[in-house]
Amino acid sequence: MSKLDDIKNKVRGGSSQGVHSSFIGESNIIQEDKKANSQQIDTSKTKSEFVTPLLPPEKREKKKKFEELYSRDTVWFKNELKQQIAEASEGERGEKTRIINEALEEYFKKRGR
Repeated sequence: MSKLDDIKNKVRGGSSQGVHSSFIGESNIIQEDKKANSQQIDTSKTKSEFVTPLLPPEKREKKKKFEELYSRDTVWFKNELKQQIAEASEGERGEKTRIINEALEEYFKKRGR
């Protein structure tokens, strides 16, 4: 019987092991990974050491909104600079803001302000 026929029979028969477990199984890499991870677990810590206590809502520091941290302004760029910013940001959200803020921070550091 060919391997394909064997697979078809297992699928039709609905064996509890299933097709994948008998033919694919876990690779040696996955088994070694599981072994390594199980050996690295530190069981000396108690559950409370892993859990960060939650503060009551009135004592929590509220995350500032984007509008509280940033201001919008209209500026004029050279076309070449605008193209370079667009290419460097790769269309990711917030990248243009990050690039321009970093550039301005560096500029003011050099000027001593």
